[in-house]
Amino acid sequence: IQRFQEAVNKRRRVWFWQLTRFVETGALWIDEASDDVSQWPASATVCNCTGVTRGQLDVALRNGADSFAKLSASTGASTVCGSCKNLVCEFLGNMAAREPVLGFKSILFFSFIA
Repeated sequence: IQRFQEAVNKRRRVWFWQLTRFVETGALWIDEASDDVSQWPASATVCNCTGVTRGQLDVALRNGADSFAKLSASTGASTVCGSCKNLVCEFLGNMAAREPVLGFKSILFFSFIA
């Protein structure tokens, strides 16, 4: 995610094969899946829509939010577009099967327009 955020901020080019990989696996880069969310710095953003950081997820987990539904409800993570659901599940230790992002075609279309 941090690598993706950096690419967006610096307007780096995303190639066709990377978009294909993203649609199929949810990862733009081959080594992206090796990142363990629980090892990210506390200031790293997990949910871009709501700005939830890994540190906020830690606090919510310590306060009893021990399932995806509880963690999502208490922090707001994955309540807007849902693209960070896999990261939140991975943070909890339940590596969810990667699911394609709903509406990815619209996201890609508007990304190209921008």
